[in-house]
Amino acid sequence: MNPYMKNLNKIEFVVTTACTGKCRHCSEGNHDGCTEQIDKAVAAEAVRKICSHYDISTVMTFGGDPLLCPETVFEIHRTAAGLGVAKRQVITNQLVFIRTIIIHLFVIIQCKCIAFII
Repeated sequence: MNPYMKNLNKIEFVVTTACTGKCRHCSEGNHDGCTEQIDKAVAAEAVRKICSHYDISTVMTFGGDPLLCPETVFEIHRTAAGLGVAKRQVITNQLVFIRTIIIHLFVIIQCKCIAFII
């Protein structure tokens, strides 16, 4: 074990730099045209290997917006849950999630009005 990593208890993944937001605070710059993402199988294997050597209590996915890559996020968190990692976090601007909710509310269940309280 690397002595500098003896207290490792968290795994963080930057799933993608792609993002639908234009947040002023973001230090990543322009996200237009970003399409790359981490490989979900490689990420899941990394979770398995790291958890076999360290007492991992948290796995986090962020980016850009990780929800632009839902299969990858699902695979990372499914693997972590299966290994008993108690705290699993998805950090997102929620724009993709909100758009999906709006589509479902208006189209699928024919909702007439939506109010978001943030």
